[in-house]
Amino acid sequence: MAMLGDLDKDGKLELAVGAFGSDDGKGAIWILSLDNTTFNVASKLKITAGLNGFEDTLTVSSNPNGTNGASFGHALCKVGDLNGDGIPDLMTGANQQNEGWGYILYLNEDKTVKTYTRLTIDEGGFDFSFTPAERFSRSISFLGDLRGDGTVAVNYGGGAGGEGAQGATGALYVLFFKPCEFTQESGFQRWQGGNTLFTNWSHRNQALTGDSLTFEQCTFKSFETGASQMTYNFNDGRCICIDSNATLTESTELSNAYTNTCNTGSNTANIPEISEPNAIRIYPNPTSGKFHFGINLTKHEYAVDLFSIRGELLDNFNLSQNENTIDLSSYECGVYVLRFDVNGELHTHRVIKQ
Repeated sequence: MAMLGDLDKDGKLELAVGAFGSDDGKGAIWILSLDNTTFNVASKLKITAGLNGFEDTLTVSSNPNGTNGASFGHALCKVGDLNGDGIPDLMTGANQQNEGWGYILYLNEDKTVKTYTRLTIDEGGFDFSFTPAERFSRSISFLGDLRGDGTVAVNYGGGAGGEGAQGATGALYVLFFKPCEFTQESGFQRWQGGNTLFTNWSHRNQALTGDSLTFEQCTFKSFETGASQMTYNFNDGRCICIDSNATLTESTELSNAYTNTCNTGSNTANIPEISEPNAIRIYPNPTSGKFHFGINLTKHEYAVDLFSIRGELLDNFNLSQNENTIDLSSYECGVYVLRFDVNGELHTHRVIKQ
């Protein structure tokens, strides 16, 4: 199970519940809206293969461990707003699909799936080598900013299969997801030249050569391939990832050109990186609302700016105490950036609102 908060802003909290044995073993997730007085289920919505926006294919065939089906929804984890649309997103998995697949489900306000990305031995950027019975994603838990560098850490459990009862030693994988911005060039433009690192589009035939991708899926391809430039077309789902040698040209086919700030040295929110990470203490982080910070001062005057992860200035404070508190209760779940101006020196830290 995973509490998601009030997705549709109707005053009722949403709860995601896995039903991993349903639909002949494919598995499903139910999004339950709870009455805010009785906590009875007021409405419900089912997510499984081909239903309510989740368009991937889940297996019902036999698996290396002798069971049937994908076990989609066996583990669930709320991870905040990963794609910056103001709606919390959900991590889950199908731990009996091949070696075990992880999923990021980007949700809509109406509780359906906007789109999804997969974490497998071939997709997602972590390049693990799993045995056929690994059952990756059998358990998932949220760690938050474990390293204090703005990345989001999530535990994924695996190693549950082995060869029968013997050899099922278990494994734990800590995955770090870095928040990055894709800055869009003005107008309709595309990247040309350079070295193409991924494409699902043939310019010669003016047709897709693979699956149509959503914007989120295209950005994942950019991460996987280390591309600094990305062309995406919202009309047909073409996705072209190119290295930094590309140049801009006008797109007559209404494509959009983006720069991946993670691969160009730019900061996510266009503000300076942390210069002295140990000078400012922030706790608890992640937080459900209020967090505190302590700062070592030689001069008791400093300013604090609060940014969204996309660089939007949300609030600012002029402070003089060494210990202070900021309340994020009114903000959506996700990653936020604090910029401290201490005696003319800038420091930045990231805070995760759960």
